[in-house]
Amino acid sequence: MTEPDDLARLLKNWLEQIPHASAAAEDLIKRAGAKGALPQAITLAADDPCAEALRQLLPEARYTARRDDGRRIAFRLPAFEADQGLPAGSIIQTMAELIGHPLENRRQEREARRASLERLLSPQLSASGLPGKVARSELDEVHAGRGRLWNLAAAATQDSVERETDRYWRLLARLEEMRSGTEVVRAVHLGRHIAGDTHWLRPGTRPWRWAAEDLTAHLSDLPKETEALRGAEWCNQVLQLCGVAESLTSVRVLVFGSASLHGPEIVWGWPMEAARQGMPVWLSIAQLKCASLCAGQSIARVTTVENETSFWDLLEREGPGGGNLLVYTEGQANRAVVLALTQLAAPRPELPFYHQGDLDLPGVRILHSLRERTALPIQPECMDAATYHAHVADGIELGAVELADLERELRLARLPLLDLLAELHRCKRRIEQEFVTGT
Repeated sequence: MTEPDDLARLLKNWLEQIPHASAAAEDLIKRAGAKGALPQAITLAADDPCAEALRQLLPEARYTARRDDGRRIAFRLPAFEADQGLPAGSIIQTMAELIGHPLENRRQEREARRASLERLLSPQLSASGLPGKVARSELDEVHAGRGRLWNLAAAATQDSVERETDRYWRLLARLEEMRSGTEVVRAVHLGRHIAGDTHWLRPGTRPWRWAAEDLTAHLSDLPKETEALRGAEWCNQVLQLCGVAESLTSVRVLVFGSASLHGPEIVWGWPMEAARQGMPVWLSIAQLKCASLCAGQSIARVTTVENETSFWDLLEREGPGGGNLLVYTEGQANRAVVLALTQLAAPRPELPFYHQGDLDLPGVRILHSLRERTALPIQPECMDAATYHAHVADGIELGAVELADLERELRLARLPLLDLLAELHRCKRRIEQEFVTGT
């Protein structure tokens, strides 16, 4: 029977004297880490230097077996260990101690991580709204051994994971509350309120990215990440739409037409002056909070425009001094757009509002969102089935995901312009607004 001290000396000599023994030991420890123990047999290519090193450790034939016409060799270390009367796992544990490489048990670690995350998610699973939806989605990922929380738990301590997820659930609940409001909160203030850290929620941070992912996954009217809108720009737009911005000056709206800003003791006429020169102006939500946007008496209508190219097309067509006030929504309208529209409507409730956008499902969702968030009877313009068919030759083919989304909305019948959506589904093409306004 081999004593533990004898085993340590045997392995120490092997590591010091046999070429490639250290590499063989590292390989064995890595293989053992899958389950915390060696399998009954380790198979190596016969010409692998590690195989020759193991043959020096296990010289007796009953612990080796050639396979595949001698091209591979199987080594039975557990059998050697048992014949020497050693406790199971002694060889690999001693090797790990001698070379200073901790022996892992990745299966055990995964099971412990899974159980810990299940306990962490459990209180949120029955919650309503966004936190509950995200928790249930994350639990599915945890059961599959993947996902954001799974990866976070692999790289951080349990205490830090618990602290970070508690903060994140509170952020999701706050964002859901803010979604239906009109206020814009600076990210630095929200981060300080939730985490006591002014840098916790900033562009580029993990909560910033996660929040954008979860908001778009569970709220259909927010912009998905695309090649044209991705990364930091996409995250910033999603958070802005939910009322969180890095600065108030970054939430802005582009307007063109005879309009002015009226404050308690001041009137700013520069939007009107710019329009006379054929130029639009950017207004930040900080400015709109100080002074209300008012349409001049010559303005007979307000038109919101989804895309910038089309905004300029209509601007050039309108020219200086026209009766149409143009408002660029920049895709899904931010809170500066919403505030500007409600300010324009307040003193002149008879003023008609129209919207022009892409002839596709996201375009219809933008119109729907504008109506919901402004409570104004905004009418679609150039977004009907006739306009669609006039430009369908320029259409872009819908993909499988887009068609499935379109089918779901047609079944729910909750959006406006269902006749347009039906034609989109039938023809399987979408029309970008630029083709309509550019003709």
